Amino acid sequence: MNFGTLKQYVTDQLTQSLLTESKDGKKIFESFMKQIKLSDILKTQFKIFGNIENQFIKDELKATRYINENINLIKKFKYKDIIQESKKLFDKFFIKENKEQCPCSTKLYENLDILIKETISNNPDPYKKYNSFNNVLEYIMTENTSKKEQDNYKIVNETFFPTSKIIEMAIKKFNNKYSYFNENEKQIFKVLFENNNSGKQQIFDKIKKENINNIKRKIVESDDEKLSDKLKLVEEKLSSMDYNEENYIEDIVKLNKLSLGF
Repeated sequence: MNFGTLKQYVTDQLTQSLLTESKDGKKIFESFMKQIKLSDILKTQFKIFGNIENQFIKDELKATRYINENINLIKKFKYKDIIQESKKLFDKFFIKENKEQCPCSTKLYENLDILIKETISNNPDPYKKYNSFNNVLEYIMTENTSKKEQDNYKIVNETFFPTSKIIEMAIKKFNNKYSYFNENEKQIFKVLFENNNSGKQQIFDKIKKENINNIKRKIVESDDEKLSDKLKLVEEKLSSMDYNEENYIEDIVKLNKLSLGF
């Protein structure tokens, strides 16, 4: 068993939880992430596995440099400390009856695990290190669409976010459960869930533009001068609104609420 195998196990538990609406997988996921964030060693391993397993680099020199840069992240830790931290993690998340039924390790996970251990070992095996490095290099240099579809996690400001299939399933479940939500509301939920800053700005600009266009249309259609003056003030205020990350949720809720009035 290795770190990559355990990470995949937790991913599978969370995926199953989203599919069945069971709370068990979510609890395992949250507990796992909490344990990871408490240890610099585990956070570093998490980052290395995440960086490499979804990467494709065609150029051998660049791919070699990329692997080295990632593996070098673990060199600041002692071998015995890494083994100790990993053991605590494995013991916590594999109950006795499942210890002999762990998910099968992929070739990448096995080789990354060997490469990390041989890199920090006081008595490394040159053949194991060379062989594992070449296997990881071959993986990175092989274009594989499944890399884009794998369940993985991104680390953003010390917070872990599940991506790919997990997000897709969660959004699908949300859309089915709240089918009465309009498209803007579904898009707002999607970009918030993915923590997608560029997406958040795009939906902000889209709803803002829709509101301004609706107000302009109302002004043209209105015969009430006072109402037209009020609408022009609203239009000016909207035009002066800029995307602000800190106030995003408050602003987007206001914009969406205004759009519902048209």
